[in-house]
Amino acid sequence: MTTLKTKQVKFVYHNEDLSELESYFSENHIFPIEKYRLLYDRLISEKVLAPDNVISPLELSLDDLAIVHDKAYIKKLKIRSQFQKRFFWMGKENPISKENIRLQSIICDGSYKAAQLALAHRVGIHLGGGFHHAKKDSASGFCIFNDVSFAAKKLLLENIVSQVMVIDCDVHQGDGTAKIFEGDDSVYTFSIHQQDNFPHLKERSDCDVGLFSNEIVTDKLYLESLKFLSYLVNTKKPNIIFYIAGADPFIGDRLGGFKLSKEGLLARDKFVFKVSGKTPVVLVLGGGYSEDVSDVVDIHFNTVKEAVSHYKNGGLLSFLKI
Repeated sequence: MTTLKTKQVKFVYHNEDLSELESYFSENHIFPIEKYRLLYDRLISEKVLAPDNVISPLELSLDDLAIVHDKAYIKKLKIRSQFQKRFFWMGKENPISKENIRLQSIICDGSYKAAQLALAHRVGIHLGGGFHHAKKDSASGFCIFNDVSFAAKKLLLENIVSQVMVIDCDVHQGDGTAKIFEGDDSVYTFSIHQQDNFPHLKERSDCDVGLFSNEIVTDKLYLESLKFLSYLVNTKKPNIIFYIAGADPFIGDRLGGFKLSKEGLLARDKFVFKVSGKTPVVLVLGGGYSEDVSDVVDIHFNTVKEAVSHYKNGGLLSFLKI
């Protein structure tokens, strides 16, 4: 148990019944949307977070999201969602409905609020987010809106920061984020991912570490490949870091080909927090598709608990849950 008193930890939680979406996804989709509720419940039960410290994120208008998404794409979402209960964008991996659009807009506000909290208190944790495949003009890989790109762009437009770094440790390349910030020197994108996996057509991040599944990517190889990140953080000196801590490099993941253990993923988290130094870090959780959702929850739980431990002397911690 962390030595940080639970009452010191504030977090943001979208307190809404998602049973309809959970029911749809459990019957028709591999994305385990229930993991957020299960993770929240465990963090509360083990007293990492306290329910009295809730701050609520807000639903954004679709027009708010035009700072990173094309107006034509947003207009298409508006029109089609009015006339169809549910439709699909580029295949059934991307179910679009009013409920899902609304939830993912809240997720965008969630990552922005986490960034605000990180700037104030050195860490902001969003128990959700990391929808890194959404591009300016399209949904992809379960992602309708790109929450990290929205939060980063909003901070830049508000002149709150001038240099952002995205550290993407999901097993899938953060192609949407890379494409959105292509040619933008104010955002440095780093992605360590499985090269022979979705998306099959990769975008160009500022730094890509693409590892092939036939290399047998275990804890040792992965952590060795991540070491270059220390040089990048020290060289780029970002004002804020967005860390996408995917659970899908885990050996049991159905959509990944890496063979990391839970201990290896925790070592990854420790390393990222260590090299970030005193730079504010926004933690979002990314993917995780193990057959047993409890494995995904375990990995995310360890990540959050490590963040609490690492930043316990960094002032009042702030946590965001959606």
